[in-house]
Formats: sequence, C-alpha cells, structure tokens
Amino acid sequence: MDWTLFDYVFAGGMLACLLLGSVLVLKTQRHWAARLAGGLALVTFFLLVWSVGAVGIIGGSDDDANLAYLALPFLALAGAMTTRLRASGLGVTFALIAVGQVLIGLVALIAGLGSSGPAWPMDIIAATLVFAALFAASAALFRFAARAQAASSLSR
Repeated sequence: MDWTLFDYVFAGGMLACLLLGSVLVLKTQRHWAARLAGGLALVTFFLLVWSVGAVGIIGGSDDDANLAYLALPFLALAGAMTTRLRASGLGVTFALIAVGQVLIGLVALIAGLGSSGPAWPMDIIAATLVFAALFAASAALFRFAARAQAASSLSR
C-alpha cells in the first residue's frame, strides 16, 4: 500500500486521540470498571475507524456507505459531554452506540450495500457483531461502575 501524507497525518491523529482519550479516562474515572470501560471503548473506536479507513466494512474502503460508522465516535463525544463523563450516563451512551452499530449493519444488509464485495454479507455481519459486542461490554462496565459508586456513596 502506498501511503500519502494524508494517511500518515490521519494515523497520527488517530494515535493522538487514543493517547489523549486514555489520559482523560484515567483522570476522570476512579473506579476500575469505568477505566476498563473507557479503555475498551477507545480501543474499539480506534479499530473501527482503522477498519473503515483501511479496508472498509461495507464493500471496500472507497464505498461511501462506510462513512455511517464515523458518526458513532461523534455520538460518543456528544454523550460524554452531555453526561459530563459520569459512568451512569456513559453506560447509556455506549448502549446506544452498540444499537447504532447494529442498525448500520442491518441497513447495509437490507439495502444490499457492499454486495459487490467478495465476503458479502459475512463481512458486515461479523464486524457488526464484534463491534456491537465490544461497545455493549463497555456499556455494561460503565453501568457496573456507576452502581458500585452509588453503593459506596450510600454507605458513607
């Protein structure tokens, strides 16, 4: 693969987002489950964006339908800002992101998007299941952390 300057800048930006996101998670989340959830979410977004950009999930990397997946990190950012990085709100946010991942996959399958690809429909099904499961695991960990934090504040 021939990388252009844009490819290197984009990859650097992705790594910078991963690093800054990790610092933000460690500074704002005190419970181990919330830190694990934040790390899992960051790595999952990194892999999702990398997959979409490098090879594409719906058809090839040049298929415009792949751009739908790029809405999910922005949804996470909006949810994080709205909930002020509280574990309970992030649990809901990442549950919605998991649902969004599934909806994008379902729309792609129903509409036949990427059907010219050699692995269609298994590529969409597999990516949808893996990424949705990772986002759902992150949501569950955030919810666990929120409950643990609420229980510890009640016992004080």
